[in-house]
Amino acid sequence: MATLGTRTYSPGEVTIIMNGAIVKDWVSITWTRPNPRYTGTQGSDGELTRVENAGHQYVEGTLTLKQASSSNIAVNALFTSGVVGPLLVKDGSGTSIHSIPECTLSSLGDGGYAAEESDREYNFFGMMILDAPNGN
Repeated sequence: MATLGTRTYSPGEVTIIMNGAIVKDWVSITWTRPNPRYTGTQGSDGELTRVENAGHQYVEGTLTLKQASSSNIAVNALFTSGVVGPLLVKDGSGTSIHSIPECTLSSLGDGGYAAEESDREYNFFGMMILDAPNGN
């Protein structure tokens, strides 16, 4: 018999660590996988061949921080210096974890100032060797 229950997602329990520093006051972190893990081809006789894409772990993403986030200084310093370092995203329950051992900050998003606080975007890429979106 299934147990009924309510699951809770708590953004405050998600930790982002970039090059050993905990990222504070983040808005979001997203990534895409431009290469599928498998592709298939079918021969003239109908036989199907599954091919594993060697680049399936490659991801491109965006880390968005609030304009007033204290982490902007550290993340911008990593970008400016060209440092390649680890990126880790994990939830408080320990069931979801994502790891890019050699993450490169590739560009800064558009910037500007206004009467209200805005966001700062940092684009990144790397090989996500551990990708377990299991909860939270």
